[in-house]
Amino acid sequence: MGIRNRVFIGSPISSVGVVAVLWSSPVEAAQQMLCTSVPSACDYAGPDAPVLRAQVCWNGKVAVLAGSGPCPSGSRMAWVEHGAIDPLTGAIQAYIALPDACASGWCSELPPGEPLPDDGSEVCCQPEPITGTCTLNVSDCSGEVLWCEGYEANNDGTIDCMANG
Repeated sequence: MGIRNRVFIGSPISSVGVVAVLWSSPVEAAQQMLCTSVPSACDYAGPDAPVLRAQVCWNGKVAVLAGSGPCPSGSRMAWVEHGAIDPLTGAIQAYIALPDACASGWCSELPPGEPLPDDGSEVCCQPEPITGTCTLNVSDCSGEVLWCEGYEANNDGTIDCMANG
């Protein structure tokens, strides 16, 4: 009979302990992605964006690596998958790594030896029957937001993503 009482008494205590651990703020913060919860804190980048995979403290303006304790007052913990650390200030530039537009079939090939026409940028590509085109306007994109390594602008506001041939 004594063993049953110990098991019975131990069950509620261990359940409370598990609930307390699951509801603690570090676990909750670990689930929050900075670039999902605060998209304006992150820049778009290509699929080869640097990988950081770290907990950060975000104060509404700047993210820094989280220490072993809680974040300072006025900031909250979040996860950054892609990012780079400024070696002088310790500030983190977080990135949203976008899929490559060429890998998704949106690129035209340049003649061999011709350089890419422009710097890389995030683009909105909308498949048929929407428009079948890409634009630089990603703020209200109803298609896919992708990374275009080089593009040429057209007169109608669309762009052509280009790939080296």
